[in-house]
Amino acid sequence: KGAILELISCCMGTQPGLLELLLSLKISPTLENPNDKTQVSGGDKRTCKIDINSCLIPIMDMIDPDQQTPPVPLLLLSSGMALLRTLWHGRHTGALEGLQSDNPNFWEHLCRPLMDKIDMTVAEKEKRRLM
Repeated sequence: KGAILELISCCMGTQPGLLELLLSLKISPTLENPNDKTQVSGGDKRTCKIDINSCLIPIMDMIDPDQQTPPVPLLLLSSGMALLRTLWHGRHTGALEGLQSDNPNFWEHLCRPLMDKIDMTVAEKEKRRLM
């Protein structure tokens, strides 16, 4: 799974068409007046939502502490974080806005590994397994 996430991260940086396919974003115009469905505000204001088929859904589940049963292996979590970093670095604001709108605790969940204590025995076991 980690290797697949790394492949997706690499493709996101170089293949815009594949990026659109994998992200599967629903883009809708933002309306000035919610009652008037004919007017679109200011030209290109749009909102993005993450579709259920998006490759970002499993990553959102990986960083959500309520979904981590059993705990996500550190290598897999690292690969998911690398994919989110690729989105940030590539300035894919639509995807990041979609992540934030679908999950209001996105930034809290993203930073949670920094606040949690890492069980060093688990980290050492994963490191030995990779060697």
